[in-house]
Amino acid sequence: MKILFFISQLHHSGGMEHTVVDKANFLSNCGHDVMFVTYANKGKSTYFKLSANVKWVDVDCRYFEAYKLPIFKRLLFLIKKKKEFRTKLAQIIHYFNPDVIDIVIPNTTFFIYDLVKIAKSVKIILECHIANSIPNMKKPPTFERLLYVFNKPHKAIKKIDLIIALTFRDAKYWQSLQVKNIRVIPNPITFPPIETEDSEKEVGRILAVGRLDSQKRFDRLIESFAIIAWKYPIWHIDIYGDGNEKDSLEKQIASLGLSNRVVIHSTTSKIYKEYQKSQFLVLSSDYEGLPLVILESMACGTPVLSCDCPNVSHQ
Repeated sequence: MKILFFISQLHHSGGMEHTVVDKANFLSNCGHDVMFVTYANKGKSTYFKLSANVKWVDVDCRYFEAYKLPIFKRLLFLIKKKKEFRTKLAQIIHYFNPDVIDIVIPNTTFFIYDLVKIAKSVKIILECHIANSIPNMKKPPTFERLLYVFNKPHKAIKKIDLIIALTFRDAKYWQSLQVKNIRVIPNPITFPPIETEDSEKEVGRILAVGRLDSQKRFDRLIESFAIIAWKYPIWHIDIYGDGNEKDSLEKQIASLGLSNRVVIHSTTSKIYKEYQKSQFLVLSSDYEGLPLVILESMACGTPVLSCDCPNVSHQ
């Protein structure tokens, strides 16, 4: 079988990318012909290693760069990116001739309608890795309203053959859009440690893992810790992740006098060791799909403290 995965990028170290790459590698090792199509990798290599037989093409259609432009130029830019994408994708589908296309969201809704229209008779799966991926348009920002006009997500959704939700809560959301063919398949974790009981815990160590962006709310974690840090001098936080909020978070840490108590580290391929060394994991996100960090932490025997956010506490 020929399987084409469509995802925004593969250079991030997130749970979504990890899960999809693991799945693609497994299918390839089982003898299937697998290909990735991305549109926003921009010359960067993949964070998670692809199997030797997995193909990968980046069509370089970074539509979100329109956000920087004035309104008229923004419209022209979006139209141009739509045209470029349709041309490149048509060529790829003609060349690869897939039996199944797996669209991975979030961040791909801008191209869903075009992809569904070009694919025609190809079976299409949509797998959702975040809560409520189709935007609520009652009070959208101007740029989001423009994107909605262009991407027509609701029209595309009606033509999808199968939608995969990570949780039953998210499945109910898709059902509210009159989508019928839905399956719930939680994220797996790969290569968890075989033994956890003998792991030596570092005294007072709190762990947080994830992209350094607004969704993860590490600013809230840091602010909360600052309230009690003076009472518990041996406790400290290690944050593992990369992202565009790193500078602002480090400024926040310094301004609260926590430079020796809260440290931000780059992503690591040996994250299981960090779970095993920690007293507990904190998830401070506003929302999640089904966070791998919780599953990974529990697989290591490390407790989890989480905010009451969608798709975490209400499965």
